[in-house]
Amino acid sequence: MRRFMLLVGLGAALVAAGGCGEPPAMTRAARAGDLEAIKTLLGGGADVNAPDSDDGWPPLFHAVVGRQAAAIVLLIERGANPNQAADKLTPLQVAAAQADPEMLQILLAHGADVSARGPGGSTALTVAVSGGALTDVDLPLLGGCHPAVVRALLAHDPTQRLGDTFAGRRALWFARFHGCTEVIEMVGTERQRTRTNLAR
Repeated sequence: MRRFMLLVGLGAALVAAGGCGEPPAMTRAARAGDLEAIKTLLGGGADVNAPDSDDGWPPLFHAVVGRQAAAIVLLIERGANPNQAADKLTPLQVAAAQADPEMLQILLAHGADVSARGPGGSTALTVAVSGGALTDVDLPLLGGCHPAVVRALLAHDPTQRLGDTFAGRRALWFARFHGCTEVIEMVGTERQRTRTNLAR
């Protein structure tokens, strides 16, 4: 118990002293969409793909989560890899967890790969169908309905499928859990066809 209390006290002292919770300059700039700060940092030799020392995310992830469209474009123009994975997710999968497709469409226009796979065979499509539930990146763990994002992904590449993977099955479960009939209709035919083929 004494050790526990010492650790709690040490943690409180670090927070009070500012030793915890202050993100690196590039992270702050990317999240806030501070283009001048990003340019200055990159001009000073900052690595555009370097992971944040706190969470392991590169600046592009922070721009996507912060919904900073201009920062996403600037970072990619300066060499950020739109397919660089962090925590086994790509920036496109993080964007697919959002209800609005704007960040996703920017990434797709700049070479993001819709076929990139994460844990359990997850793709941007499975994340979108789950409403973000397949990732807990700054979002509620149970997700929601994201039909506009699913529609944008399928418009970009109509050949995408959920697939009979762990992630594909869970994504469809979450869509049903939330009553996302529009999403289920967009991907449901493919799921039924997969089940029919498996039954043969």
